[in-house]
Amino acid sequence: MRSLLAYYADAVMSAAAKSAGCALGCSGRGDCMNGTCLCDIRYSGDECAGPNMPYHACIGGVFLLVAFVCAVQLTVCIVTEYRKLKAPTFLRACKVTTQKMLYLVAFLASLIRGAYFVSPSAFQEGWATSLLSAYYPLLMSGSSLIVCFWAEVSSFT
Repeated sequence: MRSLLAYYADAVMSAAAKSAGCALGCSGRGDCMNGTCLCDIRYSGDECAGPNMPYHACIGGVFLLVAFVCAVQLTVCIVTEYRKLKAPTFLRACKVTTQKMLYLVAFLASLIRGAYFVSPSAFQEGWATSLLSAYYPLLMSGSSLIVCFWAEVSSFT
């Protein structure tokens, strides 16, 4: 009985929304309140059809700032290692270490996320989904690297 009542309420609200001025149903990206679309945070416009650029710029800016900091830290690690070598070569300074891998993974993850948020309409639907999804495997890889490093360090003590 409850589901029938909920279905009826949704049908009535949908009909009321269409007659109240939300002709496109807010593009499925918001709710119609008193004939005006109340958009989800990622969307803007009268019918929630476009991206909310201030939101995307701020979130993208934060991710790009994190990517920049990671790139600077990675560069500092490589330069420091280069200066410590007796016979310095760039390839030996770029030798893979846990710290460098963490900075590289964090840089790539943040750069991918920042690229998506800074220009949400520049990517086709498939690319946008891939960019959003690529962040999590990189994040999990970095987390796994930290756990493996801790396990290795704790085995020495």
